[in-house]
Amino acid sequence: MSDKYDRDDDGENKYLMTSSLCFLIPGMHALYKQQYLLSSTLLIGPIISYKYWSNPRNNIWRTSDIICANTGMGLFIGNLAWNVKPSLYRFLIPSFYITGASSYILASIEYKKRNKNWYMYHGGMHLFMWLGHSLSVCVS
Repeated sequence: MSDKYDRDDDGENKYLMTSSLCFLIPGMHALYKQQYLLSSTLLIGPIISYKYWSNPRNNIWRTSDIICANTGMGLFIGNLAWNVKPSLYRFLIPSFYITGASSYILASIEYKKRNKNWYMYHGGMHLFMWLGHSLSVCVS
């Protein structure tokens, strides 16, 4: 596989760039609620992800994107453990995260199979993580 993702058009990158920027919405809400740790993750991470997906290569932007995503998940899991009290949300939020992780795994499998629609699964991961992060910001 080459350093650059093989593709027929830029549709998949634009889709992933747009879905990455959607994380700015709960980031601004977290900032409004003075949840500075969560807001900083949700405001910096999407910009790095956008930059990476604008020209996906194995470089510093990919490494930064992976670091931000994993750090952000750690922060949100910690937030879930310490700051989310209603039991319904303590079940619902992890359900979104597990579904998102499953979508990510499917995206990786489909990418390796050269399925041209692999990015839809990655976008699904963005959707479920966005739902979990948004709900986490709202209820904590």
